[in-house]
Amino acid sequence: MRKNKRFDYAAISVLCSKKGENYNKTKEFGGARRVLTGFYKWTVNKYPELTIQSINRDICLEYIRSKVATFRLNPTQKDHSFITFSIRILNEAFDMDIADSETNINEPFKVMCDKCNTEAEYVDSSVIYGRKRGGMRYRCPVCGSHVGTHDGTSIPLGTLADPELQKYRKYVHTYFDKMWKGNGWTRTEAYKWLSEKLELPSEKTHIAMFDLATCKKILTILGEDKRTENNDTPHVDEETLKYHRYVKYYLSKLCKDYGYDLAATTDWLATNLSLPVDDFKINVNNLTQATTTYSVSFNWHGIPCA
Repeated sequence: MRKNKRFDYAAISVLCSKKGENYNKTKEFGGARRVLTGFYKWTVNKYPELTIQSINRDICLEYIRSKVATFRLNPTQKDHSFITFSIRILNEAFDMDIADSETNINEPFKVMCDKCNTEAEYVDSSVIYGRKRGGMRYRCPVCGSHVGTHDGTSIPLGTLADPELQKYRKYVHTYFDKMWKGNGWTRTEAYKWLSEKLELPSEKTHIAMFDLATCKKILTILGEDKRTENNDTPHVDEETLKYHRYVKYYLSKLCKDYGYDLAATTDWLATNLSLPVDDFKINVNNLTQATTTYSVSFNWHGIPCA
């Protein structure tokens, strides 16, 4: 029997025939080729004599599960997306019907409460808020500290936080965003600067991972520590106030005209703006997102600025 022939080329040809002659010009094509080449290289080591005719559901599932096992050691949203994409491409290329649920890609992770040294429960957001707000959450069964998950995954957004830590993380988000946007920096440049200031590796420089001491240290660096101690709200200029009024008006109008639930629509809006649902409130205590909300959501829907 011939050694493992480059079946990934044949699989790519199958995809192109299924998806049309211009498929190789799409963005998806590059990712699909990467998936199939990775699968081929894995089989070279695992099953040297494998041919394209020998590929079956069990082999594809074994490959996906090996990728999931690596992912769960250091989970990222990017890797999660690529694995679910890989499942779809393998299904289409080899006529399989593998479901995400057949792997443990969305199984809860072991998340510990730093305060209680207790393993967190994996619960629906309605358990915490009394109604559905976003996806699943991790909650400490002892002190009630909790944290959300990345959309469509079981990956925690950070570490568990009690009400005080949640408040200080919101302060940091507000003043840090105000600082880097005011300086004309990109988000990447801002977090690189913060990483250097805190002497932390970039992968650990995420506000959702900071404890109370780190949050207070950042506020001191930003010169906002006194203001937060007094529970002062950020300074809001007239332009932002104007857009805040637009957002409140059009959000209410949208819900009234289409019979939408206001709370659920606000959660939807936060998700579409890639903002933490817990942090997104359309009120005077968090106006820094108002202009973004208006331009991205309402203007996108064609609602005029009255």
